[in-house]
Amino acid sequence: MFEFIAIVAAALLLFMFRDDKKYRTVYSGSESNLSEANEYYWLLKHKKIPIKYQIPYNWKNFYQFGYKESPVYIKVSEDYVEKARKVMMYHRIEKMKMQRNIELERNK
Repeated sequence: MFEFIAIVAAALLLFMFRDDKKYRTVYSGSESNLSEANEYYWLLKHKKIPIKYQIPYNWKNFYQFGYKESPVYIKVSEDYVEKARKVMMYHRIEKMKMQRNIELERNK
């Protein structure tokens, strides 16, 4: 009987202390795109948007020979999803403009 009460109490504690905020993925990539993910992480962090940066371990690496890339996720609180997407979109646009200007300068 004590074991049952302990299990129920543990489940209730986990339920009470769960993360109430829901997060949605705004960026997903792989470890080969880590520099881009870091760029977006610091951009969103600078804009004070609550984020979670996750690189879950690929368990195939544990029991297989060789290395498999792990995925990379940037998740944002549901309240800030639109703001985060706009910030990332405007950043991409500015980045493309800079690349285009660099290429135009080279071709002169």
